[in-house]
Amino acid sequence: MTRQNWVKIPIKPTDYESKLGRIANHKTISEYSVIMYHSPTEEREIRNDLTNVRYLIDDDVRDSLLPFDLKLGLKTFQDKQIEGETLRKEPCLQTLCNWAIKQPGSTINEVFDGADFVTWRGTLKRIAATIHKKDTWRFVAVSLGGVIFISEQAREYHGGRHHLPTYSGFKFEQYITTNRDGDLDSDEPVDNRSTFELKTGRDVKNFGKLETVLQSEIVGVKSLIMGIKGENYMVERVEETSIDQIKAKNGQIARKTSQSYAFLADFLSRLKAFLGDHEACESYFDSKKMEVVIKRISLEEANRNGKGVTAEFMKYFNQ
Repeated sequence: MTRQNWVKIPIKPTDYESKLGRIANHKTISEYSVIMYHSPTEEREIRNDLTNVRYLIDDDVRDSLLPFDLKLGLKTFQDKQIEGETLRKEPCLQTLCNWAIKQPGSTINEVFDGADFVTWRGTLKRIAATIHKKDTWRFVAVSLGGVIFISEQAREYHGGRHHLPTYSGFKFEQYITTNRDGDLDSDEPVDNRSTFELKTGRDVKNFGKLETVLQSEIVGVKSLIMGIKGENYMVERVEETSIDQIKAKNGQIARKTSQSYAFLADFLSRLKAFLGDHEACESYFDSKKMEVVIKRISLEEANRNGKGVTAEFMKYFNQ
């Protein structure tokens, strides 16, 4: 029997009007036992410690510093997504691959604790939102050692002063976090590799978006800290809410979230069935035709030009 080399999946939002899903057996980050700490350095090397951990500053200290100028330091923005050829060609999953080869365990399945899929939460968020959004996406997936690695193709990014909305989010993170022993320094150049569950917007309503709920729930984040900014990108106040409160106040968002999880589960099941051990595929969403395409490619093609896992990862696990 000839194996199918490609499949097209029509996207019909109406198919999910009554089909709901949820994150099952999910724990919040605080409910997990600690297996290993790790921190990426500026050179993207992995250290098994808390070298670059950041902490929220005390509420009283935070409020005494208001307002926050989110434009401050824009000229010194250290844009790690476009700065230099090395970082521009960095594979999407390089940090995860570097982390994996430093962990105990002799097999891929052991290192990733029996997970079916390995990817970033942003990738899962974009796939899940497909039935409600028109945003295109494209990725390669490779099946190695019983685990499927999903590596998203780099999306168009406009850095520096031409993308102040993105920069302001990084700056907000810097204003309200610090290291344990250090003091807040808002004049220090911003590094957009920082990742925290913090948001900025001009109205509280802006935080009740599908993408915000999906991105938080996928990794078990329950709380949301919001910086309310004006047209001049000055944060005048900071508010806190929870994802549960957002869904309770907006039934439509709660329903769309459940529908998105149902689609994500269906799609990942189709993807897993399409793949076998030591195989690879490419998948993309065509928003004009409203269809998802999955097509078979070679493992070599998937890993070429940093689109899949790293050569070091393949060698370490004898793949």
